Amino acid sequence: TLAFVFYSDWRQYVFHGMAGFYNYIADLYVLQDNEILAQEFYEESRKHAFQNHRANYALANIKSSRINFEGAHYNYELANGRRPTEFSLVNAGNLYVWEKNYFGAIQMYLGGKKVMPSSAAIDNNLGYALGKVHNLDSATFFMNRARQHSFTKSSAEGNFLALAAIEHLPIKSD
Repeated sequence: TLAFVFYSDWRQYVFHGMAGFYNYIADLYVLQDNEILAQEFYEESRKHAFQNHRANYALANIKSSRINFEGAHYNYELANGRRPTEFSLVNAGNLYVWEKNYFGAIQMYLGGKKVMPSSAAIDNNLGYALGKVHNLDSATFFMNRARQHSFTKSSAEGNFLALAAIEHLPIKSD
């Protein structure tokens, strides 16, 4: 048994266990509204497990709320490296939208579509970014795909209506 444990690189299990412990402590500090200590524990967790999704995603959210876009891009890239979630992919693109870099956002969303091709949230945000660069055919295509899902229906319909109003698209109101 010991030979198997030593052969299977037991240190990875210990490091990931410690990373989970630090994530747990950081989450407790977030609940107590102590963002500075939470950030420190997320950083410690990130050091113990490479591309730790939980810690990097939380750090990216903290940094983007503090308008530290360079740091947030770095943490979103690490969060999306191994096992990205729909929200981390969308928020990584939204960071570019906040910077008014719509082509960067489109590239990020298209990369997210390769990972999660059936994501309605990515469809909705991709349609929005495409509308900002006046690519109307693609924007309406992705917004209509997002309108088919209950999760994004209301947001996609609002985005489509705003796009139609700004671009003077003829639509039937019935």
